[in-house]
Amino acid sequence: MIVADLPHWTPSFLVCAGLVTIGVFMIRSHLRTWARRQTEGITDQADLLHYHGQFRRRVQTSALMAFIGVLIFVGDLISEQIGPRWFGFYWIIVLSMVGYLVVLAILDGLATASHTRAALARLRAQRRQLERHAAELKERPFAE
Repeated sequence: MIVADLPHWTPSFLVCAGLVTIGVFMIRSHLRTWARRQTEGITDQADLLHYHGQFRRRVQTSALMAFIGVLIFVGDLISEQIGPRWFGFYWIIVLSMVGYLVVLAILDGLATASHTRAALARLRAQRRQLERHAAELKERPFAE
């Protein structure tokens, strides 16, 4: 089969299939991670809020990625049936969704970095406290 013999929508269908597949697998991964996190017994409310927000953002981003894949395919199919004004309007909406996807990804990265910095600061404080306690114990005479 020669490439010229393929229907005009083949490339957009391949992009659609790829984005939908990636989106679905990412959603499955996020659901598994969230289920595992819930069984870990996390008691810190700040951590629970962070992980729930992270789960929500990542599922939303993955679903939006799959939806954009479908919109790319649909846009290719309807490109000849709608006028140039609606065609432009359609693609502006699709590109706006891509922009929103990028913003969600950036916000997720910033939230994760902020949470990680705060968790490391808490661990460092705990370490300093334990080191002080260990030093105090070393100074005490050993009673037999």
